Amino acid sequence: HDAINNPEIQALLAKHGLEDDCPLPTDSNARKILWKYCLSVAGTSWHAASLLMGGSADEDERDVVIHWGGGRHHSHSDKAGGFCYVNDVVLAIHRLLHSRADGVDDGMFAGIPDNQTSSSLGDKSTPRILYIDLDIHHPDGVQSAFYSTDQVFTASFHRFAPGFFPALSGSIREKGGSGTTGLGYNLNVPLPAGIGDVAFIRMFRRLLFGLVKSYDPHAVVLCLGADGLKGDELIFGSGRGCDNLGGFVDFECTSTLSGEGWNLSPEGLAECVRIAAALCAGVNDVAILSAPSKEVID
Repeated sequence: HDAINNPEIQALLAKHGLEDDCPLPTDSNARKILWKYCLSVAGTSWHAASLLMGGSADEDERDVVIHWGGGRHHSHSDKAGGFCYVNDVVLAIHRLLHSRADGVDDGMFAGIPDNQTSSSLGDKSTPRILYIDLDIHHPDGVQSAFYSTDQVFTASFHRFAPGFFPALSGSIREKGGSGTTGLGYNLNVPLPAGIGDVAFIRMFRRLLFGLVKSYDPHAVVLCLGADGLKGDELIFGSGRGCDNLGGFVDFECTSTLSGEGWNLSPEGLAECVRIAAALCAGVNDVAILSAPSKEVID
């Protein structure tokens, strides 16, 4: 505890974002728990990506995988931020970008025949990953990680306003690194406060279908945040927002923060989870949106 309060240590912690919303616990046991948490979040997303690639002899290849506790999209390679200590999204995308031949799994598949570890992404030497972020906050950590490459197309739908987190990224002018292959492969779509279901879904579908057709990705990674739902006064002030989210399939879903300043109703969160799970199960979106919220889809 005394060491952490040392001015030099404090400066080092601040440099790496381990303060404010991402503090480093002073208790050694709490730090161990935090480390296990980071391993769990990162490992689950890594495993989810591996399932999409059909990387295990014991498990069938998956078309869709959901990590309900993932989506920590604000963490950078050298800095925590926005309640995110580890960026599992970036790790999952890197897993999808690399084949077994690259040794990224460190012997995870040792002893398994090659024909049982083939990637569902095909034999492409340069796979393309489409990343879509529907959290109300811009995914600054993910954008930064892939800002200079055309192997990942990053598209984010978020609020962008003076003083709104993260304050230094999310502008529509950010289109990829100038002078790099990533220029033109980053799309930021700032949303107006109070946008409703019809306008949002119409815009989202039009952009999504256009991106899929033009970019032709081998895989899609979606970060679904529930903090843009109706009732979150932190975001919309008047309690207006999207009543539900529909018409898309997701791979990764953020868990929801419930600390001070957040006003998300249990009903809204449950509806978000219900719709996401049903869409991933292949249920028709018309049936999903017309079904009572209390119904459980087995």
